[in-house]
Amino acid sequence: MSQMLKTAAVNETRLYELVLELSQKVRVAKGVLETVRLIERGRAKVVLIALNVSPQDHLAIVEALCEEKSVPIIFVSRKEDLGKVAGLEVSASCIALPLPIPVESNIGR
Repeated sequence: MSQMLKTAAVNETRLYELVLELSQKVRVAKGVLETVRLIERGRAKVVLIALNVSPQDHLAIVEALCEEKSVPIIFVSRKEDLGKVAGLEVSASCIALPLPIPVESNIGR
């Protein structure tokens, strides 16, 4: 079963700082298609999903694949912030990282 962290349990500011750091080292998968590809290839180590996406139905495949492949999911509040931290000028419903978020990162509140 995949580990899921709700936005209330995560310090989003610290999380976004970590994503920015990691994105300097590796390519971040942006959006549903790239995220699904990274999960299917077994390279996704953590997935971030925005809660303000409408409809949420198109993210069901991402959540199901994460469950199947035991990839942790972190839910964040805004797709606009997720897009920005991923280096986009538009919002992103989800992103996937090919590196794990370090345990010592203190993203918990």
